[in-house]
Amino acid sequence: MPTAFSSIFQRPTNILWLLIALQIFLLTIVPTIFSSAPPLDVVEGWTWAPHWLIGTYKHPPGPAWSIEIMHSLIPGYLLGPYLLSQIAVALTYLFVYLTGCVFMSRWRALAGTLLLTGSLYFNYFSTQFNHNVLQLPFWSAIILVFAHITKRPGKTSLWIMLGVLVGAGMYAKYSVGVIATTAAIAGVVFSDVRAQLKTPRPYIAVAIAGLIFLPHVLWLFQTDFLTFKYVSDRTSGRRFAEEPLIFLLTQILNQMPMLLLLSCVGSSAFRKPRDGNTPSAAKLFLRLFTFTPLAMLVIGALATGKGLVTMWGLPMFTTVGLWLVAEIGGDWSETMIKRLTAGAVVCVSLTAAVFIGEAVWSKSHKPQRTSWPMQELADKANAVWKTEVATPLQITGGTIWLAGLVSLGLPQRPDVAVDRDLRLSPWVTASDVATKGMLYMSDIKDDQLPPYCIAHGASHEIQLSNRHIPPLYATACYPADASARQ
Repeated sequence: MPTAFSSIFQRPTNILWLLIALQIFLLTIVPTIFSSAPPLDVVEGWTWAPHWLIGTYKHPPGPAWSIEIMHSLIPGYLLGPYLLSQIAVALTYLFVYLTGCVFMSRWRALAGTLLLTGSLYFNYFSTQFNHNVLQLPFWSAIILVFAHITKRPGKTSLWIMLGVLVGAGMYAKYSVGVIATTAAIAGVVFSDVRAQLKTPRPYIAVAIAGLIFLPHVLWLFQTDFLTFKYVSDRTSGRRFAEEPLIFLLTQILNQMPMLLLLSCVGSSAFRKPRDGNTPSAAKLFLRLFTFTPLAMLVIGALATGKGLVTMWGLPMFTTVGLWLVAEIGGDWSETMIKRLTAGAVVCVSLTAAVFIGEAVWSKSHKPQRTSWPMQELADKANAVWKTEVATPLQITGGTIWLAGLVSLGLPQRPDVAVDRDLRLSPWVTASDVATKGMLYMSDIKDDQLPPYCIAHGASHEIQLSNRHIPPLYATACYPADASARQ
């Protein structure tokens, strides 16, 4: 091996930055090249993004804000969101590594970080920018700050930082509250931190988090807690939700490739650690932050009778690699690190290869969502509109997937009215539809139109070039001004 290349392995941070660069490059560029439409959650984010909402009917608005900000920097509907996903993962790798450095050697911290590339959540599922992915850096940053609090509990700036992260993170997804609760539990467990309950510091953190999140809380009261109804509906039905024990098994299976990574290192990765290799307090910290969030979800679901959604586990394994290293790993030699790095590179590369394979497969089969012909759909839907209405299309309606794709494929980017309930799309009113008209998209022939579609034409069938996509249907809801009709 050339000396210049070997020198890279002399510093763990060099390896970390190379891994981050590789994953950002491969899992941003490959999906951008081989996608003809954004993933579903990204289409949903684009629907909300231009309106700068303080809340949506599903989740807090953090991802939509991020998408719109990125769009101002990188025009287009593919590259920006894919890049956002990998930036979130990269920040998580960095924060996990820094957390490891608090409790163990830099080499062991690097090993714990590299192992994350074997989690499906950090490779295969990381390409779809959504609320779960945006949570990742907030979860890992909260854990990092709290790790420092255990070492210097009297440092006020750390408590302030913790409050800011929790408050801002709640705009990514409410389940950031799970890791905040875990930190509160850990604060009671660690005596030095528990002693701070007699000081203003923990309460300052809570106040800061509350103030940051207050605008959204007020919005929740104004909308009769609309997002909680969505969560309740999703976890009550069997279509999306899983039994808690099945959810737990799924989470374990998603992490199993980490064991393959360890097998690349060899049996030395499983040798018994030397006494004192990882302090008991460090092991306790990693056990708490690795298992408490998952236990809270499973126990809560069992107690309430609700189901759980697989992807809710995505941010909950940020410390699992560090925990594995702390529990089973001894010292990590240069050879072991090289093998683990090679395995991590293979995991990231395989993820890119799988994405390419799925895109190629989709050409001759029913496509995955990122292989839908978005531009073709938008052009054909717009052609339907032009045959019946003289004015440009300004509102699309129907399922968020179909209406969203049509909107993104047109240069004027029409507003999207989601489904039949305008409360889900507060930027569109019945008066807007009456004035501008709307093109209603559905995958059901003669689908029932929303009540605010007063006058409409016939349903037009749209057949896309990929014959594995069933026919779609577009119906023009006429504007009230008769002169606007063809």
